[in-house]
Amino acid sequence: MNNKSLFQQDNANSNIDTGGSVRAPAAANGGFGMRPTWNTTMLDGICPISPLYDSVGALAANISVLEIMTKAWDCKIAGLSTYTKFPKRFFYPVDFFPTTNNASQKVYDDWFAKFDAVAGLERVVVNMSDPWLSTSGTS
Repeated sequence: MNNKSLFQQDNANSNIDTGGSVRAPAAANGGFGMRPTWNTTMLDGICPISPLYDSVGALAANISVLEIMTKAWDCKIAGLSTYTKFPKRFFYPVDFFPTTNNASQKVYDDWFAKFDAVAGLERVVVNMSDPWLSTSGTS
């Protein structure tokens, strides 16, 4: 499959994702990929690569098509297929950002700005280290 041509259209694809077979092409070609948690979707008829890691994933040219595909999954965990709305915020961990590499940080900043604009989510800055250090008894 030529992933470049996939993302020039409103196409979609299912694929088995063991080590990034859905997420990597989506990330590299400007599409959308979703790999559900292991053992939440049926693998009937799938030739296993690694039964402890395999999961059926969805790869789509746009988020609307990906949404349709993921709603069609018959998830085994209650509640996974019955969500009624998308999240309204995402967490930005200042424990990891900004990075020490300015060029890398610029890539992250550009991506987050685009993500903010497209997804319309509220960015919530979180610091996980300070609460951990103040309550764990370590310093």
